[in-house]
Amino acid sequence: MSRDLRFRRLRLRNWKNFLRVDVALQDRLFLVGANASGKSNFLDAFRFLRDIALSGSGFREPFFTRVARLMADAERLAAFMGVARNKVPADPEGLEHPKQVMVNLARLSRRRDVRQDMVPREASGRTAGPAYTSRLIEYATDRWRPHVAVQRADSLRRAVECLERLTTAST
Repeated sequence: MSRDLRFRRLRLRNWKNFLRVDVALQDRLFLVGANASGKSNFLDAFRFLRDIALSGSGFREPFFTRVARLMADAERLAAFMGVARNKVPADPEGLEHPKQVMVNLARLSRRRDVRQDMVPREASGRTAGPAYTSRLIEYATDRWRPHVAVQRADSLRRAVECLERLTTAST
């Protein structure tokens, strides 16, 4: 059985010309108001949500998308992982299984600590090592350069542009 997803309520805070909005949404909604009263700005909230959904830059995006974006700063990732730069995929967003590629990069690492943390133990049945996520957080926090990654990760570029539009619109 399929269920249609729809918005039941829209709450906005500091959105364009609205300080606070809380509207219960019905099946049909009519926006009526004087020119420059905010009708288009109200609709822009839905456009913003649509853009997030279409661009894959949602706030709850799949983890594999984030891993691919981390690979987009190939120079820093290669240095962090202890692998040759040419081992980092040229098109990380085109990968079907970025997490597996990241683990395989760890297997090639010259750094024993990276291998121990990111590669699963033999016969463990796991897809990643015990500190895989911790290592990615360390890399993302200390080394990753989003301004470089946007050049090789189109979804990241779109997400950044979307956030820039939001911050520009709300100021």
